[in-house]
Order: sequence, then structure tokens, then C-alpha cells
Amino acid sequence: MEKDDKTEVIPIPEGLEARLTARIDAWARQERIRKRSATAAFAVCLALAAGVTLRILSAPAPSVPEPISDPVLACQEAGKALEQLVDNLERGLSVIENTSNHE
Repeated sequence: MEKDDKTEVIPIPEGLEARLTARIDAWARQERIRKRSATAAFAVCLALAAGVTLRILSAPAPSVPEPISDPVLACQEAGKALEQLVDNLERGLSVIENTSNHE
């Protein structure tokens, strides 16, 4: 006599329903924790963005120096600025040279 696959009863292991229910509950708890964590992270990002925006908006505007009307004084100030530029460039080049010598 041949077996009929449609009528065969497969035994369910004991405690399977409890284990499945516990696992589904654990997944649900993890999902709730993930949602709370994402919400908290979003709130922190919003607070940080608001703080940075307020900090930027409350910063005083940079002051613009008054134009120099005396041509001699203007030439002296331009010379000082160029000397400072040269000093900074020389300092930067010396750092680059020291770094390339150590490699």
C-alpha cells in the first residue's frame, strides 16, 4: 500500500510554540530598541544642528578695516603684509623640506 503524503501527520516537537513565541517577542523588542535608538540619534542630530546654527548666527561679523587714504601709509601697510606673506611661505617651505628629508 502506498503512503498518501497529504494525509501524513508530522509530529510537532514539544515546546516549539513556546520557543517560537519567545523568539518573535525578542525580535519585536529588538525592533523597538532600534526605533528608539534611531529616534534618539535623530533628536541629537537636530539639537546639534540647532546649536551650531545658533552659534554661527550669534557670532559677530568680521570687522572690515577702514580704507587708508594716505598713499604713503597704504604703501607701508602693503609692504608689511607682503613681508608677512613671505615669512609664512618660507616657514611652510622649510616644513615641507624637513618632511621630505626624513623620508
